[in-house]
Amino acid sequence: MVVEAAFRLARERGMEGVLVKELARELHCSVQPIYTCIPFTFCIDKRL
Repeated sequence: MVVEAAFRLARERGMEGVLVKELARELHCSVQPIYTCIPFTFCIDKRL
């Protein structure tokens, strides 16, 4: 779910737009669940 949202943001805004704050907005949640799901957020770009 988080990775799919990150992929959508990357397609729409480029990698610069893949921010935890923007992912939270996309997923309608706070940033805490994202940090819990992917504790090292720098790994997001490796999954895309």
